[in-house]
Amino acid sequence: AALGAEADPEVEVCFSQKYSGETERIERDWLPIYTAEFPRAKPRFLTDETDPGAGACSTAKFVDVVKQFKDSQGSPEAETITADLDKWRPEPETTAGWASYVQGILQGAHGEP
Repeated sequence: AALGAEADPEVEVCFSQKYSGETERIERDWLPIYTAEFPRAKPRFLTDETDPGAGACSTAKFVDVVKQFKDSQGSPEAETITADLDKWRPEPETTAGWASYVQGILQGAHGEP
């Protein structure tokens, strides 16, 4: 385990509000990814209160930018769209790691079409 054999932290795994009606899917498909490393991981859904940036950086806007990114490949706009997409990159994630994650999304590697 990443934190050592004795560590047993309580972890909340945050999910977008758009998945609030899909708890069975989350329990079946997504939570096992986290409980493999953190056995006491529990799902939590973001709210407007816990995700005040949702308007500017919502899941729907992320999806729109990913589509723009996909459509812009090889065009002069690609660099600008890539910079827009970077707004969603988690701080500890490297640029290369983020690019790999986004390419995985586009290829269906993360369980989403």
